[in-house]
Amino acid sequence: MADAPKPPVEEESELPQTQEDPLFQAQMWVYDRAMTYWKHGALAIGVVLVGSLVYGLYDSWAESRAKDAEANIAAIDFRVPKPSELSMMGIGPADDLTDATRVANLEEGARRLQATAEDASGAQAAQAWLKAAELWQRLGRDAETKTAFEGALKAESDGVFGFVAHNGLASIALDEGKLDEAIAHYRAVADADRGFFGEQALIGLARAQAQNGKGPESLQTMEELRKRYPESPRLVDLAVELGAPAAPVVPAAPAAPAAPTPGSG
Repeated sequence: MADAPKPPVEEESELPQTQEDPLFQAQMWVYDRAMTYWKHGALAIGVVLVGSLVYGLYDSWAESRAKDAEANIAAIDFRVPKPSELSMMGIGPADDLTDATRVANLEEGARRLQATAEDASGAQAAQAWLKAAELWQRLGRDAETKTAFEGALKAESDGVFGFVAHNGLASIALDEGKLDEAIAHYRAVADADRGFFGEQALIGLARAQAQNGKGPESLQTMEELRKRYPESPRLVDLAVELGAPAAPVVPAAPAAPAAPTPGSG
């Protein structure tokens, strides 16, 4: 019996190439854009978070550093010999400079304060520099005192620290006969501050001018004081000290012409 013919093997047909649904294409485009912007957004958020973390760490480090500087200043200040009680009342020197131990302790305190100032910044650095200047001044070391005042001014040029540093440098300049340099320091404070420190700077300037043969300039500074601080209780005493009028001189108004008498003319 002959074999029955085998049915023909059907070749596998390729799947028909169909067009993607336009709606599906639109959905995929939106998804792709959303993922792209999400990645960019996540990156931006990450950058902000890292920046915040770095700033927070820096802020914490700066705060810790400031506290360390303040602690060092307090510890040094505690160990430094205090001025004599008589000097606190304006009688006698602050220190017996023939006492080698006392001098050595003052020098060590000044150097340690300067080291603290160099490692600190801002107000803490200025405070350490000014305390070092005070100790060098007590030792009669003018060059070191000037360096310390300059360090304080570089660290903090405004407010009370700037005022004290400028005032100290002005005093040193006057002792050295450098009137113009002293005037520049007083003027720097007077121009920058319109409150108490500015007033004190103008008073110091007027006195420095009067004591160094600059009488007319001193009176001009006095008038500037009157205009800027008309209610200051220090004006009267300063005017007496400078030999200036107690109040600004106001020119007398011209006399009014006499009214014509009846029948005249």
